Amino acid sequence: DILRPYLTECYCSGYTTNSIDLVATLMRSISWSEE
Repeated sequence: DILRPYLTECYCSGYTTNSIDLVATLMRSISWSEE
């Protein structure tokens, strides 16, 4: 299947980006609650 590696790469990069955003939001809310 030619498309499979491409789709997997897109999914992984999108998932990684979402995870980074999620962590950043989490850290921001933690620093907010500490103030």
